[in-house]
Amino acid sequence: LTVTGALLQIAGSITSAGTFNVSNGSLDFNGSVAQSFSGNLFVSNTLKNLTVSNTSVSGLLVTGAGVPLNITGVLSFGIVSGATLNTGDNIVLISTATGTARVADITNGTNNNTGNTFIGNVTVERYYPPLRAWRLVTSPLSNTGNIFDSWQNSGIYVAGKGMFVTGPNPTGTGGNGLDLSSQNNYSMKTWDATGAKFLNIGDTKLQLLSSNTSTAASIGYFTFVRGDRNRTPDNTAIPNTNPTTLSSKGKLMTGTQTFPVNVADGGYELIGNPYASPVDFNKLTATNLVRRFYVWDPHINLVGGYVVMEDLQGTGTYTGTPNNSIGLPNNFIQSSEAFFVQKSNLGTPATISFNEPNKSGINNLNMFRPMSSKNQAQSLTTNLYTLNNDRTTKIVDGNLAEFSDNFHAETDLQDALKFGNVNETLGLLNGTTLLAVNRRPTLTKSDTIFYKFAKARQRSYQFEFAAANLEQDNLAGFAEDKFLNKATPLNMTGTTKLDFEVTSTVGSAAADRFRIVFKPSVVYTSLTATVLNSDIGVEWNVANEQNIKEYDIERSTDGVHFTKVATKASSGNSAIAVGYNWLDVAPALGYYYYKIRSISNNNVIGYSNMVKVKINKSTPAIYVFPNPVTKNTIHLQMNGMAKGVYHVNLMNDIGQVVSTNWIGHLGGTATETIQP
Repeated sequence: LTVTGALLQIAGSITSAGTFNVSNGSLDFNGSVAQSFSGNLFVSNTLKNLTVSNTSVSGLLVTGAGVPLNITGVLSFGIVSGATLNTGDNIVLISTATGTARVADITNGTNNNTGNTFIGNVTVERYYPPLRAWRLVTSPLSNTGNIFDSWQNSGIYVAGKGMFVTGPNPTGTGGNGLDLSSQNNYSMKTWDATGAKFLNIGDTKLQLLSSNTSTAASIGYFTFVRGDRNRTPDNTAIPNTNPTTLSSKGKLMTGTQTFPVNVADGGYELIGNPYASPVDFNKLTATNLVRRFYVWDPHINLVGGYVVMEDLQGTGTYTGTPNNSIGLPNNFIQSSEAFFVQKSNLGTPATISFNEPNKSGINNLNMFRPMSSKNQAQSLTTNLYTLNNDRTTKIVDGNLAEFSDNFHAETDLQDALKFGNVNETLGLLNGTTLLAVNRRPTLTKSDTIFYKFAKARQRSYQFEFAAANLEQDNLAGFAEDKFLNKATPLNMTGTTKLDFEVTSTVGSAAADRFRIVFKPSVVYTSLTATVLNSDIGVEWNVANEQNIKEYDIERSTDGVHFTKVATKASSGNSAIAVGYNWLDVAPALGYYYYKIRSISNNNVIGYSNMVKVKINKSTPAIYVFPNPVTKNTIHLQMNGMAKGVYHVNLMNDIGQVVSTNWIGHLGGTATETIQP
């Protein structure tokens, strides 16, 4: 009998002398008297989904001492109250590269005490891909025993199982349980919330994997996973690694699980997800906590890095910094994952509570691998990558700056502190405080973003600056490299990439080498509009034009609705003052308004002020435009002049003739050029 993609309900007893394959199907034991079965009933002792709807007092029993029942999908209770599943200590929640089994909401969404219970122990697995990296982890069980017997397989090598836990002075099975490694470093730590620091675990035989309490027993750990306990090749040696699965056996934590956050205001606590299931952080009951949590992404940097997940506006969606490191959807904490929470500044006790309906069916296979995330509105996201010779990149860290009138200049709980990574750490400095997320007042033309880049290696890197909705009137951003004395203009509504090298040269690895400076894209020093007989001469001067491509001349007859009437290319000179002019030939009589629109090479827009002028009448006249003369060339405008040959003398300020010219004018309006 094979059950595939279907549910088979069993009300009575069941035995098998043949082949019963439910590896891709579901069973629901819904009898009214006690039922039992053994894991060897199924092919490979494996069942995808198991539902307990038995209403008898004794419930459902998994028999067979030492015979595993491997569940690869969902373990759940039906729409019943008071149901019991006696695991016989035989159930194993399997975790592989393609998925991790979970325990569903045992209250079926009501969060009422239905009395559905588990008796006996359960083994929970967590698969880790081949990657040498640190991780924030936990065991979603209570009464698990020590670390050595669980995650170190009691010191026994089993291919694809367990891990090394190393430290100085290891004595292995006969002493402190620590494994020998060539690095001789501690590879597992626990969090000291009072001291706000990690503490090394020096004895895995004494350290319990979880507490022996019935509730809130999960303990968060920061541990380095290399692979399994293989010594040929030795996984304690770089770069050896392979897939492994960590297993722990104990009692499932169900019902409400409340963790106290006993830290000072603004402090941090490490919390382990108590459920053998993903949970939606957005649904957890957080009392006096900031809507923010920190997770560890082992894929970024060399051995992983911190990612800040936030929803300070209460939208229900948490976004991450670095913003492309966690797979969406991003509200979800996975089974066996630990995370940091932050206490608010209310001076009152803080807690975080997990309730059964907070569980989720979202099994995020990208928990340990990066995927793209949405950019923040009105923000500048900075991602740091290593850059290889073939132009491939790998993200190593990042940060986020957001701008709004709702934010404060000083550091507060709107900001997220930067946790130091093992390798490259790129933070934002607000005074002396290093931040992963800096929320600031609305961007101005004199703002500066200061970076602190620590633990740089001598190699090639690439910055990715992703701006969202930063475009403002006449505002430009520049990434300044103090070491190279170079400024790179930013795309204020898109992405800018900047390659750079860290070498042995002094200053190349300086922590303050880079910053972002915001300033006007162009400074208008003057704008005039002058009636020149029947024409209007428009002149403007700029100082320190930055990366300007061109200028649009815009004209209006009411001062409100403007239309582009001409374009002048930029001189491309950003170091000195530059003058420009344009002649509006023979407009109709009336009032006119003019303003200049600058356009930079990266499409930053800047406007001058507005000028007003009136054309009353048109009479024959000659005049020089522009005035003062620029570039040693005189443009002589002849308006409505009669046809003929005109004799022109150019004199200096003491009356001496310095140039004589003859102009053959064809009549009407024309511009003649004189170059003395």
